[in-house]
Amino acid sequence: MNYIKAFKDTDYIVNIKHNETITINVDKVNLNLDRAIKPHKTWAFITAYNPLPKILSDSENTARNSNLKQDIESLGFQLFTGYGIAKDKSWKEESFFITGIDKENAIKLGVKYGQLAIVIGQVGLKSELIVLK
Repeated sequence: MNYIKAFKDTDYIVNIKHNETITINVDKVNLNLDRAIKPHKTWAFITAYNPLPKILSDSENTARNSNLKQDIESLGFQLFTGYGIAKDKSWKEESFFITGIDKENAIKLGVKYGQLAIVIGQVGLKSELIVLK
């Protein structure tokens, strides 16, 4: 499987408000997202699910994401729940959308949780897939 292509073709869904979601796509500017995260200028979309090439059980993934959430909160960043989902709906991973996080801290979290890649962005710019492995 070409994971990089799969990640670029994924919809990254952010639960930004009660009953309101915003979809992020790699290499696209999202003005709705830019408005929603003000006053923050940067963000990241990260999961702890399935550190490639391992596919873990639901309980392992849930525990890993719980630890990731604690790490994000201990760094003092605001987070929203979300998920990444394949266009063909063949897979879905619970994730976190983090506002105000810088690229360096986002990469550190992705590496800590064994992720192949994370998605980051800045207001007014295209989102970017950052390959970590």
